[in-house]
Amino acid sequence: MPEPGFEVALYKSFLESVDYTTLVTYNGKAFDWPQVKTQHTLVRQHVPKLPSFGHFDLYHAARRLWKNNLESVKLIRVEEEILEVKRTDDIPGFLAPMIYFDYVERKNPEAVLKVLEHNEADILSLITLYTHLTYQIHGVDPKQTPTEKMLIGKWYQYIGERELAASTFEAAAGKGDYSAKHQLAFHIKKTKKYDDAKELWLEVIAYGEDSIKKDAYIELAKLMEHQYKDFVQALEFTNAAMEIHSTKDDRFFENAEKRRRRLLDRI
Repeated sequence: MPEPGFEVALYKSFLESVDYTTLVTYNGKAFDWPQVKTQHTLVRQHVPKLPSFGHFDLYHAARRLWKNNLESVKLIRVEEEILEVKRTDDIPGFLAPMIYFDYVERKNPEAVLKVLEHNEADILSLITLYTHLTYQIHGVDPKQTPTEKMLIGKWYQYIGERELAASTFEAAAGKGDYSAKHQLAFHIKKTKKYDDAKELWLEVIAYGEDSIKKDAYIELAKLMEHQYKDFVQALEFTNAAMEIHSTKDDRFFENAEKRRRRLLDRI
């Protein structure tokens, strides 16, 4: 816009020129789209209604997969670390508003062209990231790590796709990911294959990290108490979980202590 008062012309172009069916953004659900809706409210008597469409916010997908591996999941970090794309001569996004208002005041479009180039790079990155995430979800990315596969399984689990989650956990577990084996054991337990679930959790306590090992000990304690009726073994697993857990005043320790006392009573 030549200046902020041209919203009607901008929205008419935006809403009449293209048949929108899908919106893809990066953190757009929290910021960009609410901004668009707020500004539209101010001019809605003069322009068409906003369309209804599917909204894919790739920021949330990126957080699910890479928040523990990257310093931040800003788009530019994901570009460099995941997509292996590095921008050159790019202006930082936070400068765009200042550059625009400078353009409004001085009418010199030179700097604004840099903003447009920055936005173009954003859009190309969204296309690339959308494709990369699709390969991740379908398990066809040849560089997919066992951890990424496990996190895809947790994503399937979150949206209720239990069979897809289980098959994804199984694939990740086959590559030696003990977090995936921990998750797969839950699914197997629900099918009442208690011996198989037990074997997986025994692997986790033998080779997994402490963060999941303590949970595996508790799950083994539950199996021993409720399915195998072996209260002594259940108590041993409970004690082992409490020894690993460093904090003595949180919910995990409180629940483990209740379990320990109940098992002592039953013994």
